[in-house]
Amino acid sequence: MSYVLISSYDDKEAINTPRIPSELIERIVVGLNEVCKRVGILVKETVSRKIGVTIGIDGYIGVYWKVLISKLEEFFRELQLDFELLDVTNFYKPLDYIENIIKPFLTCDPHFGRVFEGEIEMFFRRKELRKRIEHARRNSKVLVCFGCGVVNRFTADLYDVVFYVDVTKEVAGRRVLNGLINNLGDGGKSISREYSGKRLYYIDFPVLDRHKRRVLRRIDFYLDGNNTENLIMLPRDVYKKLLLILSEHPLRLKPIYLEGVWGGQWLKEIRKLPKSMKNCAWSYEVMAPYQSLFVKLRNIVLNLPFLNLLWEYPDRIMGKFEAYEKVGGNFPIRVNYDDSMGGGDMAIQVHGDLSYLKENFNEPIGQNESYYI
Repeated sequence: MSYVLISSYDDKEAINTPRIPSELIERIVVGLNEVCKRVGILVKETVSRKIGVTIGIDGYIGVYWKVLISKLEEFFRELQLDFELLDVTNFYKPLDYIENIIKPFLTCDPHFGRVFEGEIEMFFRRKELRKRIEHARRNSKVLVCFGCGVVNRFTADLYDVVFYVDVTKEVAGRRVLNGLINNLGDGGKSISREYSGKRLYYIDFPVLDRHKRRVLRRIDFYLDGNNTENLIMLPRDVYKKLLLILSEHPLRLKPIYLEGVWGGQWLKEIRKLPKSMKNCAWSYEVMAPYQSLFVKLRNIVLNLPFLNLLWEYPDRIMGKFEAYEKVGGNFPIRVNYDDSMGGGDMAIQVHGDLSYLKENFNEPIGQNESYYI
């Protein structure tokens, strides 16, 4: 297993089909061109009512910003908008400074580290960023600020319209580990694939989860960015209504299938997994922090991180709010199938108690297993 769980196969049968009013579905915009066109029209309408408009487009690690912003720029020019682009990555602190902050959490251990407790704002030259946005706002142009962390606690009050482009941890991990996207605040200096994965798990994901949780309370539009060409945009009220309806129905999370040293052939057969998989050691049915929900709305299929739903309605998902707080805002139950039929011997596992895990790894919850048959 690695730090980032990336399924060897996307199970398209794990589909949730909530009943959403037609008038809400009709307000969802699908496709990169259509989304960028709609954003351009929205901005032009806003400009007609207000001199100077500032747009914040935030997002999770893994977003293909160049593709999105290039297409947005194209439509803004067609609409003859007077605009300026501001890439937030130009305001990250120097990489050496960031590495000094996170080094104690990555440790010298090749496998283990400590979960980082810092905030996204620690990665920025905050005063410079705010000053730059304030200066650009005075020029009466349309200012488009974009990138991971752009709608932070030092800049959030400056935006007229806020968008959040989301991707699942699985998609983010695949893109980072394949070298398509850099780690947070990293200009491309990652030492290895293993380092990138370790940094994602202990640094990037915790920081960006905390940040996303705050930004989602502020958004005007939510975008599913897992497939950039098939970008999906929901107005805030449609997104919120969708979460409410999902919280009232039984759910199936998208399984994560992984090969492994003891992996067997039984799961491959009953789940009709690709023959190209040499085996299937794990089928994670519930590994909530890393999983997502396929949500079908007519011919639209969203890939929505499960944590988004949990953060919005913890009481509906877990019952008493105290339980949710006790486990640090996580979902504490894990369900998976381990298959060694036709495979090798399974691992011997030792699980430390919660105090040990907190002291040594800063993990919010431990692991106690009762699942062998």
